[in-house]
Amino acid sequence: MHKMSRRKKMEQKRKDEREEKNIEWWAKYNTYLKSFKWRDKRLRVLKRDNHECKACCRRDAVAVHHLTYDRVFDEPLYDLVSICETCHEALHPHLKKSGHALAAKPK
Repeated sequence: MHKMSRRKKMEQKRKDEREEKNIEWWAKYNTYLKSFKWRDKRLRVLKRDNHECKACCRRDAVAVHHLTYDRVFDEPLYDLVSICETCHEALHPHLKKSGHALAAKPK
């Protein structure tokens, strides 16, 4: 019984550490989305894609979506694609549920 208790404590500690790193990552990411660097990339991608959603090709793009997060914070433009709000929400339903905002137009 003692080993199970210790094991559960270790598992909880790892879970807490992952959650803390996740919170830190989201804080950094949300700050990045407000930066000049991101705003510039976002506008360049929207212009490149003629403000057309590259997912449905039917609506105007209002957001820029990361195709991969491997190079986030220093991503090349080919890692990004213009996308409409409907398609972006469909790609990230978990974000809406978790309270993380989907960045469309920066304020």
